Amino acid sequence: MNRGMLFVLALALLPASALAQPQEGLSFDGVLAEGHALYLAGDHEGALTKYQDAKEKDSGNALAYYFVGCAFSALDKAEDAVSALNTAATIAGEKDQSLHAKALFMIAVLKERSADWEAAKEAWTKYQGFAQTHADATTFVSVAQERLDAIEKRVKLDADYQVVRDRTKSVGEEK
Repeated sequence: MNRGMLFVLALALLPASALAQPQEGLSFDGVLAEGHALYLAGDHEGALTKYQDAKEKDSGNALAYYFVGCAFSALDKAEDAVSALNTAATIAGEKDQSLHAKALFMIAVLKERSADWEAAKEAWTKYQGFAQTHADATTFVSVAQERLDAIEKRVKLDADYQVVRDRTKSVGEEK
């Protein structure tokens, strides 16, 4: 069973009192479980704090950085999220290819949400390349190509529509 599934299982098995009351001396997994409970309850600031606590407990664990990135994303702090997710991907490296892929996927989504089309294309291309060369990792190669195609279409439509924007602007200035 992979580590991610263990966290979900641990979260489900924890008594409600363990989630409601912070406890001193919790393990890395216990602190992550507290963060998950807060995240699911909609307390993304609280979850972020717990995930950062987990990061302090084990700074070499990519999962902590991944969840910090997810919490930052939920708080609309895209730059911080991308930074944490890049660290997660780097730490995960080849030893946890699925987590590496998840971090790259989230980075691509965040770049696309920010409408930075060149950065989004670069991120989706990086994810696609990783997915194609790591068949054992859980990835979605076709999604990357779909997103790249959608971005190209968006950029083309925007360029085509620029003529209309320029025309309406010039008509407005003539009046």
